[in-house]
Amino acid sequence: MAEESLFVPQVMDHADVTEASQKRARRVRERNKGKPLGFQYSSEEEEGLTIRLAAYDSRLKNLQDALAQIGSDATRLVPQDGRTELAFAHLLRNASAAASPPAKRKRRIYLVGDSGAGKSSTINCVLGMPNLAMAFGLGESVTRVATSYEGPFASQTRRFAARIVCLSLNEIRAKLRALYKDYCSYQLELADMAKSAQAKASKRSSEDDESFDVRNTKRQASQSAFEVFRSLFCEHPDFEDNERAESFLKVAADGPEDQIIGVFTKWCKSLLPKLTEVSGNMKTENKSKKGPGDQIPVSLFEADTQEELQAQLSRYAASNALSNASLWALVSKIHIGIRGVPILEHAIFVDWPGAGDTNDLRAKASTHRVSDCDEIWIVCHISRVCTNRTVSDALHRYAAAKPCSIVCTHLDANADDSNELEHLKALGFQNAAYKAQSEQRQELETDICNLVEDLTERKDAMVAGNILDDAGFLRKATDEQLQVAVKEIYNDEIDLNMLKSGATKADAILMNLGWDIHRPYYLDKLESMLREMGLKAKHFFVSNEHYMGCKGARLVKGSLLDLPRTGIPDLRRHVLETTAADQMAVMQDHIADVEAFLRGVDVVAAPAHLKRTRDVLLTIERGKGRISDLKHGIYFATLDSAIEGSLDRPVKRQMKSLIATATEMAAEKIKWHPSTLKAFIANAGSYETKKVSRQNWNRTFFAEFRKIVLANWEAFANEETEAFDSLRTAFLTEIRGVVADANKRGAEKRLGNKRGEFRALIEVKIKAVERLCNKTKREYALKLESSKTEATKPGINAQKSYIDKAMDDGYDLCKVVIGRGYRKEVVKLLEGHFAAKDNSSPFLSVVFDLKNAIEDDANAQLNPLIQAVEDVFDDITGWLEGAFAEHAGDPVSPSVRKKLEKWLPGALQRHADIKAQLEEIVKEYGDEAQG
Repeated sequence: MAEESLFVPQVMDHADVTEASQKRARRVRERNKGKPLGFQYSSEEEEGLTIRLAAYDSRLKNLQDALAQIGSDATRLVPQDGRTELAFAHLLRNASAAASPPAKRKRRIYLVGDSGAGKSSTINCVLGMPNLAMAFGLGESVTRVATSYEGPFASQTRRFAARIVCLSLNEIRAKLRALYKDYCSYQLELADMAKSAQAKASKRSSEDDESFDVRNTKRQASQSAFEVFRSLFCEHPDFEDNERAESFLKVAADGPEDQIIGVFTKWCKSLLPKLTEVSGNMKTENKSKKGPGDQIPVSLFEADTQEELQAQLSRYAASNALSNASLWALVSKIHIGIRGVPILEHAIFVDWPGAGDTNDLRAKASTHRVSDCDEIWIVCHISRVCTNRTVSDALHRYAAAKPCSIVCTHLDANADDSNELEHLKALGFQNAAYKAQSEQRQELETDICNLVEDLTERKDAMVAGNILDDAGFLRKATDEQLQVAVKEIYNDEIDLNMLKSGATKADAILMNLGWDIHRPYYLDKLESMLREMGLKAKHFFVSNEHYMGCKGARLVKGSLLDLPRTGIPDLRRHVLETTAADQMAVMQDHIADVEAFLRGVDVVAAPAHLKRTRDVLLTIERGKGRISDLKHGIYFATLDSAIEGSLDRPVKRQMKSLIATATEMAAEKIKWHPSTLKAFIANAGSYETKKVSRQNWNRTFFAEFRKIVLANWEAFANEETEAFDSLRTAFLTEIRGVVADANKRGAEKRLGNKRGEFRALIEVKIKAVERLCNKTKREYALKLESSKTEATKPGINAQKSYIDKAMDDGYDLCKVVIGRGYRKEVVKLLEGHFAAKDNSSPFLSVVFDLKNAIEDDANAQLNPLIQAVEDVFDDITGWLEGAFAEHAGDPVSPSVRKKLEKWLPGALQRHADIKAQLEEIVKEYGDEAQG
């Protein structure tokens, strides 16, 4: 599919399409007036829910049904009285599994951008649920907690569900400490201001501006902290109102910091268990799971309506400083599962708090990594997309490592602005259709004005009993003439309404044609920006408001853009295109699973020659027992060595140079004005003033560190790949060892025979393990790339990387410096921070975080793989036990085995035909097959 067709579809008749869009929107609004909106889709093609790719060909559904039928047919061959027999228990379980296709891997799409850019609205429109933002955002535009929108969870029984993932107690303690420091830092600033009130009057205005910026930054951080404390502890007597809370914090400031943090942590700990016990609709998962620092159990809510779920989520997702405690500050992430949303069959969308949120905590509420996904959508208002710093920062941070798409919202803002269109015309962006339509609209306006004026004159004349003659002069009229005039006016008013209706249609057409002029202009600007940056990113233009208008969910002032031009269908098509390979993998995996099932049936159907091979079960059991040890003995031993040799030791060898370079950079700051220095400290080293251009200290302090990591990353990645390949080989060797052991026992004609049933089963299981390993490697490669990004690039505002976190303690120390000798003390503290030893070293801290992330991600990926490979051994055992399970006098088993043996050749042929049909379908699409 050509890239151009992803954006503005060709519309053959603007008038017909626009009128249809307007009428449809009115019908939907009337139909849903006063009712909660459900899923209102137009045709799948118009909504972008289908595309021309082999993976989405409708015939694949028939092939899946044919595969499922094979499993159902096998089940019917076993009579009811034989279904409890051990001989067929494993066969029946696998027949049931073969009747359903494997689960599709969902593409993880994260949305980032400033607050108010339209991230939540974009997600809701893509989902086809325009009211979702209002329901879960409680009618506000602020996303407080990273929220993941997904298909239904495995255990979900109702339409909506939510999983609440809280921070661990250690993470809560660290967050409370950071908040408390933010609060106290501003109080110190206020005290310092009071002491220097006289001297302040003599400062230059530029210095006052910078000082104001510093104070404002600290004030916002302090206000964020206070808001959190009030939200969390408003049920406690000391925080029941603002005055008591301020008094409590003022007294606490005189005592040890650890003491008040301990009190706050205790209060938080007492809040969480209460909320995991009360609701009958809520369950808790992982009650006994212990993570780093006592992991809080995951809570699960279910509901039939958005309103019902909202009521249960409000304490977790909303900020509240009134009477009930709100726990949003303790929540790491919210997962919302929704049934019946087509696009959620293909992707998971995560809405992140705004990068520029004035409440700093909301922006850094989650401990999850923004880079830990398949694709990032950078959302921005279309008028600011080329000047917005969040956009450029996000592109620099992510675009080189993973697919990024720029989603420009509010495209309707200037679509029909005549002045803007004249400006674009001067720049060479013209549209002949728009010019012709504009002239036609002007003619309509002239006709309307003339007719209105004429009608007004005639109506005024009739009031006095007069009419206008053909020359336009008044003359007295008879009753008969007045009746004729009334009819003429009536007919002219009908004509006027028709003219006004035509003008409305013309306005809608102009609106759409106006956007057709704007689109190439913005496209040219975006492509120029990306060329200058040397980066690649797809770009989409959307109007969430007009999409909602087309769906009847919002009354839009003026004319509506056509549904295709709202851009939402383009985003959906993009999701389908990027998930086509995963969609095809579902079909291919289903075919492979059914083949494995049939090979197992072959073993059970003809067991006579396997009777003397029971000892092989011991071989299988021993092989399974070694699988878990392989992870540590082969993979992790090499991984730890690779981290040590390629990442840890190179940094330690260059430690003196790293410290010297960073110290030298810090020493240069002593030349800066104190207010400028204070402004950068308050903003964690990332700031700009009138005199100092935009800088990111963390990027410069860690520039040499970054070079060391990147220079050694390829060597590390190669060692990790070799370790994983060795692990894969070891898995396959263990499975092949089952056949090898059978050969040693002289059973080659029974189990090891290359044309034998058991050998065929082993071969398909080897292929299954290879597929499992490939999937695991793909997922882990994404995780490694994410870890590298976090260790080598600063974050965006409050969404911090490992580098940013390593500098936090240093900046926190600098924030409390006041009085004379400010610059000297700040430089001294920074130098001391760089020179810290062992785990306190910011450079080794990043290595430590990187090492932990690599190992945690490896465990997270390998543990399911180990389990899956062990399941392969269990599956082989299950088929063999079915073959061996037969006792004297059993009248059922021999009969069923004969039926299976007779049925099997036809089933294998059907399977081969399905496989061939899939290949033919793929061949029809040619280059389009892979999307």
